Parts: sequence; structure tokens; C-alpha cells
Amino acid sequence: WWEGVIMEKNKEDQTKLTVHFP
Repeated sequence: WWEGVIMEKNKEDQTKLTVHFP
């Protein structure tokens, strides 16, 4: 679920990706 959201956010906020993927 979050994976799809993080994928899009990754383009703007790569930091969010690291937060959700410890």
C-alpha cells in the first residue's frame, strides 16, 4: 500500500523512502 505512495514521493522526497524502509 505505502510502497506505491513512497514510489511517487521518492521522486520528490527520497528521504521518505528511507524512513519507510529501515
